[in-house]
Amino acid sequence: MDWHLVVDRIVREAEAEPSIEGVFLGGSLVTDAWDEFSDIDLGIATANSNDALARAYAMRTQFAAVVGRPLHVLEKEWDHSRMISLLFGKSQFPPAGLELDMFFGQLQYIAELMPGASFGVVFDRRGLLGAELEKLDRTRREEEVRRDLAEQLVTFPFDVNHAVKAQARGDLFNYQFVMERMRAAIFSAAASRQGAVVRGSKRASRYLSEPERELILRSYCEFSRQAIDELVEFYLSLLTQSQEQYGLAGQVRHLRAALSELT
Repeated sequence: MDWHLVVDRIVREAEAEPSIEGVFLGGSLVTDAWDEFSDIDLGIATANSNDALARAYAMRTQFAAVVGRPLHVLEKEWDHSRMISLLFGKSQFPPAGLELDMFFGQLQYIAELMPGASFGVVFDRRGLLGAELEKLDRTRREEEVRRDLAEQLVTFPFDVNHAVKAQARGDLFNYQFVMERMRAAIFSAAASRQGAVVRGSKRASRYLSEPERELILRSYCEFSRQAIDELVEFYLSLLTQSQEQYGLAGQVRHLRAALSELT
């Protein structure tokens, strides 16, 4: 089943529920990065009341049913939003199955549903959803990038220290675990050059040049202090490019001082 058909079926169901103001796509399906393995990320915006949110979320099994029978289901709940992730098998969605993530939230909290994502409206009952999404302007995106970078700045020295100790002990398992955390910080810093937020390694390579990709790939294959040092230097070079734009110069200076004692 084509992803367009999945979205169309869910939208038809949503149109029949008055508490739902609109539906929008997020993630790779609204960019040029999608492929046959892409997940479907759907935001479902409700009227601004807890009752409206509850009524819309109660339709989650109905939305799932028009797609198929999921193999596995995961649900999460936050103060102002809800999420359900559905995993469908490869017999219905070849070649590798499909993950459908549906995020539910009131219009007034729509910014919390998919932070950092690109959006594409597919249903807007009264034009209110489009208006709310337009408020998510560059200023807000820059704040998301700044916050993400700041969080990584705090944890990076601990990861470096753990990587150094794991390598000295000959503990390859723990070494690769913390090296992946370091790489996640690097991907975040690389994406910040384009004003984007990326968490983890998914599609992170699109924000790297070819030489940068080669450096990252080497770090997966080497078990050495040199590999750690190369990631540290790469991360610092990326932060040098972004620190002024995101107001993080002081934090970066502190990071450099800490790393000079750790590597």
